[in-house]
Amino acid sequence: MDIGAVINREAVRIKGWWREFREWQRTPMSTPPLSDSQTACLNCEESYDGDFCPRCGQPATAQRFTFGHVMRQALDVWGLGGRKSMPRTIWHLIWRPGYMIYDYLKGHRQPYFSPFKMLFLVSTAFAIFVHLLPGAEANVDTESAKIESIERVVSDYFKDYDKGKGHTSEEYLQSAQRIMRPVRKVVYWLDTTDVAMAIVFHLSVTLFVMRIFRTTPRMGRATAVEHFYAQVFISSQLSIFNALSILLLVVFKGHATADMSPWLTYALYVLDFRHLYGFGWVKTIWKTLLVFLLYFIVMLLLVFLSVFFLMYSAVALTEVL
Repeated sequence: MDIGAVINREAVRIKGWWREFREWQRTPMSTPPLSDSQTACLNCEESYDGDFCPRCGQPATAQRFTFGHVMRQALDVWGLGGRKSMPRTIWHLIWRPGYMIYDYLKGHRQPYFSPFKMLFLVSTAFAIFVHLLPGAEANVDTESAKIESIERVVSDYFKDYDKGKGHTSEEYLQSAQRIMRPVRKVVYWLDTTDVAMAIVFHLSVTLFVMRIFRTTPRMGRATAVEHFYAQVFISSQLSIFNALSILLLVVFKGHATADMSPWLTYALYVLDFRHLYGFGWVKTIWKTLLVFLLYFIVMLLLVFLSVFFLMYSAVALTEVL
């Protein structure tokens, strides 16, 4: 057997497969042809050819209620039937994420599931998956731990604080805790509501993406809403890959936390932005890195401002009371 010939043959086969795969990635989903059968609309009794009544808009699939029809409608609500299929959208988010998001933003929306509905369903499924999978541990109270860190800094500050006006450090601490009480409630709600936390995070990231990817080869000058819709799709994609990574870690290591590796998150962002915006790999890598650096710097500044505001407000409230 000629080993060299076998290797060359396999290399040609893999190269051909890769070429077909890349072509499939770049090609939007085709629209199914119109039905050529004559249909009588059950709503307005108009006779027509096609999938929808031209007079009232009712679909040709409308029929008398049967068990099968009700089941199909129930599946449609969850994205498991009809044209707007959630499994199809998940498949495309895994294998052609940036291209799929680009197609959706440019108007190819009929084949894909609504991004906000999908984010809600995927986040709910992810929470159930982490709860039921043996060895998987939910990473909760992440944001609450940050609030506790801020409170510890303020507490250490007021232990040695003396205003010289007859107030003790305990009084200042009580004022700080009174101010932080509603903040804690909001943060706890965000911490225990995956969808809300994802929307807040990606809404924040959108501000920096809009600036760094302001004008791109593929999208041109995208609007703020288009950038945000892209982030919502990416949020669902991250939850899907997070679930897959947790499953692999549990299988091979026996334990995993519901917190995806930052490097995997960054790699997925680079891949998505490369396909969505059309820059080269090098430019996409450093632009994506710049987005996260700016996000980190701004969040750090917000933490410092929060500590300063909390200290100042606690002093002012204590003096008033």
